[in-house]
Amino acid sequence: MSAFIVAKTHIDALVTAGVKNRTHGPLYVHHGGIALDVRHANADLIGQALTDAVHASVNHRYRDAVNPPAYTFRMLDTDVLPPVVILSLIACYRYQACEIDGWDTTLAATYLNVIEAASIRELPGYDEAPWELTDEGYQALGPKRIVSARGRRS
Repeated sequence: MSAFIVAKTHIDALVTAGVKNRTHGPLYVHHGGIALDVRHANADLIGQALTDAVHASVNHRYRDAVNPPAYTFRMLDTDVLPPVVILSLIACYRYQACEIDGWDTTLAATYLNVIEAASIRELPGYDEAPWELTDEGYQALGPKRIVSARGRRS
């Protein structure tokens, strides 16, 4: 597996996703016995955790010792950051940052779990989709077809 240090803009987008997500109420990251409110006041802290984790992962992977830079949050335009983009950015970041021991218990990993769940809830049609699917519910869905990303019916 190869790994790279994601761009600062990538991290800004991940932090923006949490700070600007208010459709389902404010987001909280529960880590180390505290509940961290994901808002602009905590954006630098969250971004620094993401920066530190990806540097630690790449350093571990390549036996390097590159110090992470200080992070200062820059809010991005959320019009160009729909949920599907955020989900892709999360997947990329996780792939780069997962090399360190204890990755799953880091603030960075916990934060990604929170914004991932929020981004999924923001996907078009999510609120209308069934929570559970029974035989009766399946029948009620009828012959509706899902349009794939390429525009073809499946």
